[in-house]
Amino acid sequence: MLMTKNQLRELYKSVRNSITTEEKNEYDRRIFTRFINSVLYRTSETLLIYVSFGSETDTINIIKFALNDGKTVSVPYCSGNEMQFYAIESVEDLVKGRFGIPSVIPDSYNLIKDFTNSLCVAPAL
Repeated sequence: MLMTKNQLRELYKSVRNSITTEEKNEYDRRIFTRFINSVLYRTSETLLIYVSFGSETDTINIIKFALNDGKTVSVPYCSGNEMQFYAIESVEDLVKGRFGIPSVIPDSYNLIKDFTNSLCVAPAL
């Protein structure tokens, strides 16, 4: 029997939620190290990245590193069916958004319109 997209999403969320804190921390550390050492990251100027929530792979440390590394870091903001990216200067710019997910308060001054030399990081589910 084939599973629907929602069934697969729920299955993999439960798998992700079942790992121990120690395992998650180790996976997050490995992902962080591989990511910041990748050619794609090193050659990008702008990082379009989701803000991790709950048991998702940690992106906060990647965001902090990229900001300190001089990259433009932008996070998504969804309005209806439209997603736009807004630059942040610090993780302190993030506020609790819909469903408690960290987000940005959209403002025209930090709207990203040019995606040249950008790297996009999206959640797997």
